[in-house]
Amino acid sequence: MPTCQNCYQEWTWRQTFRKQFRFTNKMTCPYCGEIQFISAKTRRNMVGYVVLIPLFLLCVMAAIDFLIIGVPAMALYLSHVGVFAAMIFISPFYMEVTNTEEPLW
Repeated sequence: MPTCQNCYQEWTWRQTFRKQFRFTNKMTCPYCGEIQFISAKTRRNMVGYVVLIPLFLLCVMAAIDFLIIGVPAMALYLSHVGVFAAMIFISPFYMEVTNTEEPLW
């Protein structure tokens, strides 16, 4: 869970989960009100965990669907949705915040 770099309070899962769906890199600490930024390391990892892995799994499942006729397509797609949802719900545990905005590269 992220820890504020000003007041050193650890955010709860619920607070972090709500804040991660904003389209900005800024997040306000729920305890001290200071602005925190999602770290560059976290942003790079989230692209891999939340976007690329489910996309890869979707491609694999589509290939399995076309190559193996006995597997129902709905089961493959539901398992993909389950993996994606699990990654979204687990992601607050791996989020880190900083006081300054860091460039991605």
